[in-house]
Amino acid sequence: MTVPAALLRKIDLELGVDPNHDPFAEEHLVTSLDSVINKSYKNENENNFFTSIKHEFLTVICANCGVQHAIQIACGYRCCPSCSKIKIIQRRKYLMGKFSGVMALRDNNRGLRELTLTFENVKSMDGWLSTFHDWIVSFRRSFEVNKKLSNYKIIGGCANIEITRNLIRKDWHIHIHLAIEGNYIPQKIIIKQWKKTTNGMGRIADIRKITNGIKSAWEIAKYSTKPHN
Repeated sequence: MTVPAALLRKIDLELGVDPNHDPFAEEHLVTSLDSVINKSYKNENENNFFTSIKHEFLTVICANCGVQHAIQIACGYRCCPSCSKIKIIQRRKYLMGKFSGVMALRDNNRGLRELTLTFENVKSMDGWLSTFHDWIVSFRRSFEVNKKLSNYKIIGGCANIEITRNLIRKDWHIHIHLAIEGNYIPQKIIIKQWKKTTNGMGRIADIRKITNGIKSAWEIAKYSTKPHN
C-alpha cells in the first residue's frame, strides 16, 4: 500500500506544517525490523532475506500540540516479523471464536485436541510438500472409511504446516500442527495409522486434549506467520 504524496502534502498543509517537511524522512525509518539480525533467519549463504523488505510510513501529526508519530504501513509480506504480530492477533481472535463454541460443549470424550504429525527429514523439498498434504488428507479420511476407526471420527479442525531447515545436516523437516474436534483417539492408534499412511516414514504423532483455548489459538495462529529460512 502506498500513500499518495499529494494526500500527505495536503494533510501537512492543513495542519500548518512546514511545506518542506518530509514524512518519509530518514528518522522515521528506524523500526524494530532494523534489529532483526537473527542467524535462524539467514540462508546457507548468510544472506538475510529481510533486507529486501521495504516499509513505508505515514506520519500522523497532532493538531493540538504538533507531536508527530510515524505509523508503519504493512508491506504485504506474509512472514515479515514486524507485520506478522498484527496478523497473529487477528487470526488468534478468529480461532478463539471458532474454539469457544466447541469448548463450551466438550465433555470427557468429545472436545478439542492438539495433534502434531511429522515424518523423517528429507534432503530436497521436490514433491514432498504435495505428498505430505496427500498423506494428511488420507489420514483424516481413514477415520471415516475404516470401520475399525469409525468411532474415532475427526469432525473438523484447523491446521498449519511448518517447514524448517537444518543448516548443519542440510535437510528439511516438515510437520503439521492441528487443532481437531472429535472423540478421544488413543495415542497408539494415532501412531499406528500415521505410520501406515506414510508407508513407515511417519515419525512423531502426538495428541493431547486442549484445556486452554487461548493458548492453543495462539500456537496455531503463530505458525501461519512464522518466518522461514
